[in-house]
Amino acid sequence: MNSIYNKFNSSRNFSRWYDWKAHRDQLTKIFKERALLKNKPSQNIIIFGAGNCDDIDLNCWLENVDELYLVDLDISSVKDALIRQKVDESKSLKIKLLNIDVSGLTKAGFPKKFEAMLVDEMPRKKIVSYIRKVANDLKPIDDLSDLYGSFSVVASSAMHTQLVIPYMLKTLDLLGDYLSPKEKKSLIDEAKYLIYKVIENYHQVLINLVEKDGALFIWLDAAEVSLELGNIGVLPDLEKAIRTSDLPYIQTIHQKFCIFGATVGTKDLFNRFPTFSHELDGSKNHWLYWLWPYDELKYYLLYCFVIRM
Repeated sequence: MNSIYNKFNSSRNFSRWYDWKAHRDQLTKIFKERALLKNKPSQNIIIFGAGNCDDIDLNCWLENVDELYLVDLDISSVKDALIRQKVDESKSLKIKLLNIDVSGLTKAGFPKKFEAMLVDEMPRKKIVSYIRKVANDLKPIDDLSDLYGSFSVVASSAMHTQLVIPYMLKTLDLLGDYLSPKEKKSLIDEAKYLIYKVIENYHQVLINLVEKDGALFIWLDAAEVSLELGNIGVLPDLEKAIRTSDLPYIQTIHQKFCIFGATVGTKDLFNRFPTFSHELDGSKNHWLYWLWPYDELKYYLLYCFVIRM
């Protein structure tokens, strides 16, 4: 599973750092103005899904913290990001890198077993049964239990859409030639049940890590607007809706062009924390949104949550 995510990260466009500046600056602004605790000199931060760090200005974040934990399954990409962003030695001493599969699936033995079942050309029904069993038995990771209650800000960087399904799709492409398209789809449909459990567990770990009065800072790519999907024509209306805070239209676009993992994550956050403000005001919890220009042909409707614990 590590190798697949390493390939995803290594395929980055080298202009991305410049193309994502507005998106990155918006996240930095919210981090400083709303996520960080006020009048607290010593703060520790943890970011899940750090990856290439193209949406995280590490030097800016490091100005405000004593320790910055960067968590990813592909830690080599995080190391490359530290070099690209020219993090100086004094600041780099604040950084701790953690190579952790936050889904809990590696610890449960899922990738190894799933791949072996495909290599052995096991029947679809047996694989479906295995996926369901893993979902029912899955527990939150305990790798970070010693750090519970230790962080002023616990951040999640567009993680939800990277959990489970991208790995399974790639693995089925590589090893599942004996399965029909319909059979592959049924496995992905079963994986959606697994994602509910993975994200519920993931959110609980995030919550456990936040110190009293600290904040969850979560951003997710809620919906895709792209040439590939054939829906690029909605872009002008979506831009206008974001400018005018037309939430009904924004939610309509989310429902029509949603990305499954982000939808599950959003629903779970709304179930846990039902009240949000859409402005950077004095409210306890914030739900913000903007367009993330991923590349020339693809945009994401970005949902950003700041939740004070």
